[in-house]
Amino acid sequence: MVDGKFRPASVTNAVRTAYEIPAIVDKLGFDWMKVDLNWNTVTIRGEAPDAESKRTGFAAAKAVILTHPNARAGAIAQIDDRITVSHDQNTQDVSLLSQAIESLGYDWLTVEARPKIATLSGVAPTRAIKEDAYLAAQQVIASDRALLDEVYVLVDAISVSGGEPSFGNIVSELPLQPTSGQCQSAFEQVIVDRKVEFALNQASLRPASERLLDAATAIALLCKDYELEIGVHTDARGSDGYNLILSQERADSIKTYLINHGVSPSNLTATGYGETQPLDPAMTNQAYQKNRRTEFNIVER
Repeated sequence: MVDGKFRPASVTNAVRTAYEIPAIVDKLGFDWMKVDLNWNTVTIRGEAPDAESKRTGFAAAKAVILTHPNARAGAIAQIDDRITVSHDQNTQDVSLLSQAIESLGYDWLTVEARPKIATLSGVAPTRAIKEDAYLAAQQVIASDRALLDEVYVLVDAISVSGGEPSFGNIVSELPLQPTSGQCQSAFEQVIVDRKVEFALNQASLRPASERLLDAATAIALLCKDYELEIGVHTDARGSDGYNLILSQERADSIKTYLINHGVSPSNLTATGYGETQPLDPAMTNQAYQKNRRTEFNIVER
């Protein structure tokens, strides 16, 4: 009973959590850190003075939140990290990243840094040299803890001399605060005429799809103000039930990839449509190939 009225226990617990958790986090001593609660989701916000403070602050907040009785009872479904790093530190991180890429010795290779995203661009003389440069950049970032903490996803926007522009350029063209229309257009441009590849009759992602998914991840990170639905479709071969399950598992695999590279779980939904929405109803190999597809659709909150 609260104020002379009976209230459901779940509501009472939610109200108690809304008061108690911010107070607990405040006692940690990170005066720049704030807590928002939206029912069963806790979001940690604020501008940290540097990457190390961001990392230690979030870890400390998460640890104390998980000790709260409601968290132990399963009432808190997720804890989101929305902490940013101050402009001065970001400038320093960009400088470190640029120096690291310059040290590789590819005079045509440049890097653009945005929060959580590094985009490699330039025109490589040959495809082999492009691959060498990309892998070298990937390795230099992975070997430096300071860079690894700031770069969640590396986007390949490198073109080859005489070839077509890389689809990674689409990421560079997005503003830092894109509209929902710009986000939808970017996803459509990235995926058009391309496939997210899976192992045969499985949900395992093929390595060949990683750079495509990295570009999609970067777009999702820039479009963080919108919900993203990942939709996977199969062709008509196989039973309805099998195709529905397979498509859902594949959509979940893509969702997991994006989450593992920094996209907030609260921004993502994954839906498997099976064979229910064909683009071409014909029973031909060409139709099957067209109907097997992945779609990224922006949903405004």
